[in-house]
Amino acid sequence: MFIRRLIAITVILLLSVPSSVLAAGNETRSETYQLGEMVVKGEQKGVEDIAIHNEITAQEIEATGSNTLAEALKFAPGIVVTSGAKNEPSVSIHGFPSENVLFLIDGIPYYETNYGKLNLDQIPTNIISKIQITKNAPSVLYGPNGMAGVVNVITKQGTEEPSASFTAEFGENDTHREGFSHGNQIGNINYWLSYEHFETDGWELSEDYDPKEVKTVKGPYKGNKILEDGGLRENSDKRSDKFWARTGYVPDSGSQYYVSFFYSQSEFGAPPSNDLLKYFPFGPDAFTQFWRFDEYEDYSIDISGKQEITERLTLRGKLFYHNHEDVNQFYNSTAYNDVLATSTFKDDYYGGNIVADFSVAPWYSAHLSFMYRQDKHEERDAKTLPYNEYNSHTGSVGTEHEFQLPWRLTAVFGASYDWFKFEDGEVYTDSFGQKPLETSDTTGEFNPMFGLTYTMNPSTEFFASVARKTRFPTLQDLGDNPDLDSQSSINYSLGGSTWVGSVLELKATGYYHDIEDWITDEFYNNNKSLNYPINTGEIRIIGAEFGFTLQPVQDLSFTAMHNIQDVENESPGAIVDEVRGFYENKTDLKLSYLIPYIDTKLDMQGLFVGATTSQVPTPDNQDQELIKTDNYFLLRGKLSKQFSEHVKGYMEVDNIQDRDYEQEVGYPGRGRSFLVGIEASL
Repeated sequence: MFIRRLIAITVILLLSVPSSVLAAGNETRSETYQLGEMVVKGEQKGVEDIAIHNEITAQEIEATGSNTLAEALKFAPGIVVTSGAKNEPSVSIHGFPSENVLFLIDGIPYYETNYGKLNLDQIPTNIISKIQITKNAPSVLYGPNGMAGVVNVITKQGTEEPSASFTAEFGENDTHREGFSHGNQIGNINYWLSYEHFETDGWELSEDYDPKEVKTVKGPYKGNKILEDGGLRENSDKRSDKFWARTGYVPDSGSQYYVSFFYSQSEFGAPPSNDLLKYFPFGPDAFTQFWRFDEYEDYSIDISGKQEITERLTLRGKLFYHNHEDVNQFYNSTAYNDVLATSTFKDDYYGGNIVADFSVAPWYSAHLSFMYRQDKHEERDAKTLPYNEYNSHTGSVGTEHEFQLPWRLTAVFGASYDWFKFEDGEVYTDSFGQKPLETSDTTGEFNPMFGLTYTMNPSTEFFASVARKTRFPTLQDLGDNPDLDSQSSINYSLGGSTWVGSVLELKATGYYHDIEDWITDEFYNNNKSLNYPINTGEIRIIGAEFGFTLQPVQDLSFTAMHNIQDVENESPGAIVDEVRGFYENKTDLKLSYLIPYIDTKLDMQGLFVGATTSQVPTPDNQDQELIKTDNYFLLRGKLSKQFSEHVKGYMEVDNIQDRDYEQEVGYPGRGRSFLVGIEASL
């Protein structure tokens, strides 16, 4: 009741309080962290222009009401974000799962070593200056494992004038978020600080949600059982604290040295599937689907530097360390009282990279790069068991060249040699205790790329590119099958953009992925268990991204982008063409309008996601049902108003239609939710 009254009061204020300041008037002053960009982009065309490239600014993130990196990516073309069994977001590009996407923060890889991906809810948007998304042909300077693309999150740094902001949000079910940030430049010293706290008792399902009985029942759940009856989503509470700090020494424009630190701590529940019961309450490796993260912690530290050696040579380098630990408690029932088992993961990695930038001539620039990192993962299924251990080494040497040619052409050529070594694996088995895993020889991959950009006139340009990209197996994959090879894809892109007058921009890109040695546990002609991954996949994807941005007047803009693709499984012995995890199409809609007279800004987003394959029949289980999620369309809206030069208020509504939908089979999505917030800045 309190929240509804607060929302009503906020709406009245948004629509009635006079203001002479536009809605963007109190944006927190913050500069973009220059050392966060791996690709140095000048006024001329370069490697980003030969690929499918999108950039999301801090203002665009704010318009969507996104509070985490995963939420911000949800509205990017060609990207689908889902949440399922672990209550962690899964992010895919063109259907490629997260481990095929290289996620960077300020040019530094961020991931958990076991699964090769990171819980992107750990990254708050209040530290983000912009997000760069490069699909199909990302720069070789980024290193390996960006088979589908690269997402580089570039954070903020202090400003010449001191800046500070405070944000408070309130929603239903005791949901609240408080955040603070501050930055400044004092002489040659630059610094930025940010802190955020979040708590919620959970989120509501749609009023249209229809409870259903589980498909499989065991143990104390013998007989039919409804695991989710609607209302407040079972086990959906969460609490988190996130802290970010950076300080740097900037003696001149040619020299910069920074140290950054990030810490995140969370505890949260994992809502159970509503149509499948997993229950194995026996032995030290007992598990059920009733579980929670009792601890979930990440911290990292990195050192970055840039030094201009001569007018034609600049060196950039980074050293980094990242640590992740989580403790997962499995419970006996939906009461979440009696702990059956405790699982613990410990991940850490360290490494560095160095890039040499050569400005040879006005028409030619070159880059050389070297990257190395070591990954370590430890896990155990119970406190009484020893830790399984896995270790690996990854490296890359790359070179990239940009030529400004006659006839308004830009050519980019690059190539990298990427290598991977899995060693020192150790795993526990019931029969033999702990035993060493087989290790493999060093795997090396040569990954070239080439692209052209043609600028017809200042408002029209075209590009074409071809690139070979690889993804090495994750430690989780290798723990099950140490003989896995890397998977590869040859990516083709052809596209362009043009302005019609000064109010309408049109964009269109076609792409093709030719994938070999796809790592999958949907094995073919194999007698091992269904969870045994092998290199069996041969997949072909043809698709397109196209749309427009219309801005007829200064205070009104509308963007529509559509992504459609056809995926074919050409693997030997494949029963169907579909491939698990790939979607058919996606549409993103954005509207921004500054309502006159009341100076209130309206931002709306529409999101349509087509059917996504979640289960397919295999040669060993040909009767297994082909299952896809239903498509869904969601609307989100935000009203914001500047009350004074330093104070802004806003109200957000998510899933306006209160639609009942599933991002992943068995995991219903959030129903309609409200929140109000206020931001004060200096």
